[in-house]
Amino acid sequence: SEGAAVIAESQQNGRGRFGRTWISPPQKGLYFSLLLRPKISPQEASRLIFLTAVTVACVLDTHFNLKAGIKWPNDLILNGKKFAGILLEMKAEAEQVDYLVLGVGINVNNKPEEFPGDLAKTATSLFIEKGLTLSRVELLTTILNTLEKAYFNYLNNGFGRVLELWKKYNITLGKRVTVTNWQTNWSGLAKDINPYGGLILVLPDGTEKTMYSGAVTLKV
Repeated sequence: SEGAAVIAESQQNGRGRFGRTWISPPQKGLYFSLLLRPKISPQEASRLIFLTAVTVACVLDTHFNLKAGIKWPNDLILNGKKFAGILLEMKAEAEQVDYLVLGVGINVNNKPEEFPGDLAKTATSLFIEKGLTLSRVELLTTILNTLEKAYFNYLNNGFGRVLELWKKYNITLGKRVTVTNWQTNWSGLAKDINPYGGLILVLPDGTEKTMYSGAVTLKV
């Protein structure tokens, strides 16, 4: 039924977008998936990624005094390093979503030496940033309770509040970025987000292109 949550203590084959590996050692992080059945169109489905990212950022800000940034479309960042990601898969008809599976991975109590190889340069955890071991149960329950309220508020009142909060926490807009979409790179100024979560890029020639998927690299 809708709202069913599956929580893993660890994952042998954890993955993120584009099939990337997600390191998920036991008793260190949160790895969970939610089954949702919103009565929305497939074009609106990506909004749930924004909703989840905003929820995690708000929970960390309000309850744990950690100021996370959101990098379009689904990465959560602390001090320039990624600590959480969101993956969305769905089954849909032409006009309506049948169901969504929303997957969330958060590095909670990982220590620096537990990130292999070059991953230590790009990944972090709440433990590393906070300097304290956090209760994963407390974090999980707070996220799920907050996400439930935000989810029904979105269904009843629309995407406006989600987008407003996303812009508050985002670290993408106003920056020069490169978006890699499979084999193609697009570089430009990240201007705005459209109502469906698409990233509006201003290209070097002044034209605009809207991206709905891809990996963002922020230019220094």
